[in-house]
Amino acid sequence: MNSSSLSSLPLRCPLSGSSLELLDNDREILAINEAIGKGDLTLAAGSIPKGAIDSILISADGQNQYPVIDGVPCLLGDFRIVKHEENDSVKTIDLQMSSLQRKQWKAITARYEKWVGGADGIITKVQEEFQRRNTSLLAEVKNGAVILDVGNGGTTSSELLGQKIADSIQTFYALDSSFPMLTRNGIREGQILGDARSIPLSDNSVDYVTINNVLHHLGRHVDAEPSINMKEVFNEAFRVSRSGVIGVEVLVPQIGQQLETLALQFLKFMPTFVYSETFYRNLMTDLGAEVIEFESIFQCKLMTPFKFFPPIMDLPFIQLPAFLMPYSFLFYHLKSNASD
Repeated sequence: MNSSSLSSLPLRCPLSGSSLELLDNDREILAINEAIGKGDLTLAAGSIPKGAIDSILISADGQNQYPVIDGVPCLLGDFRIVKHEENDSVKTIDLQMSSLQRKQWKAITARYEKWVGGADGIITKVQEEFQRRNTSLLAEVKNGAVILDVGNGGTTSSELLGQKIADSIQTFYALDSSFPMLTRNGIREGQILGDARSIPLSDNSVDYVTINNVLHHLGRHVDAEPSINMKEVFNEAFRVSRSGVIGVEVLVPQIGQQLETLALQFLKFMPTFVYSETFYRNLMTDLGAEVIEFESIFQCKLMTPFKFFPPIMDLPFIQLPAFLMPYSFLFYHLKSNASD
């Protein structure tokens, strides 16, 4: 993302909520980079690789400075540029996947694509259904829709929305809290490093927020109320969107959620936790949002029921046909009543 593109983005400081301004004084940027090189300045956690900063964003109140690294605005608290003595040496920040992570990612992706990808895979079919349901909705936005994809993970607009819709939208923003995942495909298409619970965009700055099979990746701690993080994500999505949130989320039956909860008592934390339709129905009631669409579809209805899958992540030696798999997918469109 170049300087002219950055200066036109509706960015805001995730900590103070004030607007962000692009520092365009070459002398000041040089001075900051020299201070970073000397170790006088650094990130709030971790360190900045030499020469990695393209430019700098400063909050209007002058309290916070954020780097733009490899064209990506890094708008997380841990990425603030601070004095060396303010650095949290306990934390570390990885801007790139390690060779081992990259190797594991490629291996997992290959297996994942073999099981659920391709023209007949379940993820492909879910995406096609998501696109079918929302093509007309997005096409109705005058002059092209502005889309924010939360928990993007390096997905392009065409992968998420289909090429036809991607070509018709005005702007696509991709938000993720992981720099390696956000930048893994090398494509720069509106990437912003940030937290979905504190989206670094101004109020009503996009038409729709998309949340595509992200919520189960929020994980669950044994002693935490599971809906708290989700409510924060949705409330932020409502704040930045003009027309609401459209999304899809994988579901398990109520008994499946109960079994996961039982396992949680022993594991204490699960980085992936899949919920039931009842959970999301209650969540959306608690949000007080206008529910425009809320429909779950069994996995076997979206694809051939005789397609075989591993019943648990990464168990290729145990496979079941789709009609015996307990998964379904929830398609939803929510709008905040506060926006009316």
